[in-house]
Amino acid sequence: MSSRPAPARARRFARLVASALLATLACSVSRSGAPAPAAAARKITCPAVRPDAIDHYRQRARAVRWLPGTLYLRHEPDSGCLRVGVRDEGTRRLARLVLRGAGVPRRFAAVHVVPAAR
Repeated sequence: MSSRPAPARARRFARLVASALLATLACSVSRSGAPAPAAAARKITCPAVRPDAIDHYRQRARAVRWLPGTLYLRHEPDSGCLRVGVRDEGTRRLARLVLRGAGVPRRFAAVHVVPAAR
């Protein structure tokens, strides 16, 4: 084995990987998975849209129903939003990604975690 020092580029890469790993572990440990109480109590209102536009976005958002952990997808006429209910925080994140990938604007869809009945 050679006792030559590693090149500076390899050392920088090793530091980058180590810091990314530590940051990932810190984020996963600090999150409890429970939604913030203020977020659950907030009333979400969407901008006024034409009914045909909501139907268009509802058709695009149908893929969310296939995700495990999704409870419902519905249009709420009083707020003008599409509302998606999910079981946990991980499903909420995934549902938001699917909606974004389907082209549903963030302001027209509200994804929230439904507390489990005990």
